[in-house]
Amino acid sequence: QLKEKTKRTINTETPAKQLQKAYWEVYFEECDNAQSEMQVNPKPRHYQNVSIGKAGIQILQTVNTQSNYVASELAINNDKAIFNTLFEHKEEIEKELGELEWDSKETNKSSKIRKIFLININDSKNHKNASIEHIKMAEQLKAVAYKYL
Repeated sequence: QLKEKTKRTINTETPAKQLQKAYWEVYFEECDNAQSEMQVNPKPRHYQNVSIGKAGIQILQTVNTQSNYVASELAINNDKAIFNTLFEHKEEIEKELGELEWDSKETNKSSKIRKIFLININDSKNHKNASIEHIKMAEQLKAVAYKYL
């Protein structure tokens, strides 16, 4: 007998979820203002996926209310070759974008390259500045993917 899978319900009314939704709403507005392709649908969650039009790669936009940062990740799905090609250009890429986190675990098929912007995201006065920086980081990562792949 197959066990019926139950969908986990998430309480979207918590202060953290409400803060995340408020952040993504500001981010959404700033995307419009900048006419950026890094658009997201404002939802009460800590991450958003953005397609960049390349197979196997996407941008993952995250907001971390516990550690006070926003981050953009080039998320590479099931393709170590893509990560390795980019890693071969690590020096040039970091010269352009600054220090990045390069994460390719042996035990995981997927890998990521992440840029973090530290900012007190719990203070809504910082949302506009954080979202402008967040959008810029995502656009830079997309440009790197197109330049080196």
